[in-house]
Amino acid sequence: MWLLIGPTLAAAQEGPDRFRTMLDSVAPGLLAEHEVAGLVIAYLHDGVPALTTGYGFVDPSSGQAMTASTPLNVASLSKAVTAWGVLGLVADGDLALGQPVNERLTRWRLSESDDRSRQVTIGRLLSHTAGLNVPSVPMVPLNQSNMTLEATLSGEVDGTAVAIVQEPGASWQYSGGGYTVLELLVEEVSGQRFDDFMRATVFGPNLMTASTFSPTDDEIRATMGTDSNGNSIAPYRVMGAAAGGLMTDAVDMSHFLSGYFDIADGGTTGPSEMATQLLRAPTARVTIQGVENAFYGYGHGVSGQGSEQTLYHSGGNPGVVAYLIVAPYRGTALFLAANSDRGAGVLIPLLELWADFHRIRLPPIY
Repeated sequence: MWLLIGPTLAAAQEGPDRFRTMLDSVAPGLLAEHEVAGLVIAYLHDGVPALTTGYGFVDPSSGQAMTASTPLNVASLSKAVTAWGVLGLVADGDLALGQPVNERLTRWRLSESDDRSRQVTIGRLLSHTAGLNVPSVPMVPLNQSNMTLEATLSGEVDGTAVAIVQEPGASWQYSGGGYTVLELLVEEVSGQRFDDFMRATVFGPNLMTASTFSPTDDEIRATMGTDSNGNSIAPYRVMGAAAGGLMTDAVDMSHFLSGYFDIADGGTTGPSEMATQLLRAPTARVTIQGVENAFYGYGHGVSGQGSEQTLYHSGGNPGVVAYLIVAPYRGTALFLAANSDRGAGVLIPLLELWADFHRIRLPPIY
């Protein structure tokens, strides 16, 4: 285990240069210890990007360095970004959080022979309380990825259709399938492909010029990581992009994280309108064995009280581990992604470093 020689509590007053120095002293050793090729980081201080960087390599054999502009799939961090798009439609009056999702779907629908379908609302889909199955959406080889959203939802990709498996609203049950339903909903309501809608409403306004929910096959091949044994992962496409298919880089994520903050004329930093809505969203207790006191709202975990509140999400797909955390009242945020199944051993100490530096209690990590 890499031992952190932690900063004093006063270190948070020394600014982002001090934090970068600490990262520089720790990150390379963590990569070497855990045999992880590369890592990207975006760090915000006082509500604005203060650092975007990379450590290590995209592929050590080629010598290609990991940089702030290296694109990576960020797995389930996609859900946090998707939630922004859905909540934008709610803010515009095109959707209502309490509306049954079947009322807005035509290309595919939850079985209406199940009376519980009327209780599957947009808000419950966002918070994983709609009672749906399919925790992890299908991932298929590139030569098998020409399936429609409807086919994915119907189970034609992996044999498991998205369906109601417990009483909607009763408890939290993680469902990538539910976010695939939201992806279809966005397309039906907006009349656009999901990626086009997100480019217009989330990527564009947040200056995310390198981000996409529909990467090309060549883009996917160029960004594959390694498994727990250090072997290269065969290229795959995520069937259910809203749940886990976002490709982005540290620069774009620094811009996205800026959207959680509002900076007043006097320089005071606080939560933006979106962050305020996310912090106030109804939350459900996370029901994962071994995880205690974790709560999930609209596309984000929600932790802490008062100025200690954080919004966060973890993500893991074959060959990548990622995490984002935002402290809207404290003006700081962190995005991390490592290109290996062993990446958690790198990310967790760096999250602890950030939390210690800013005197913030980390939420449960799961």
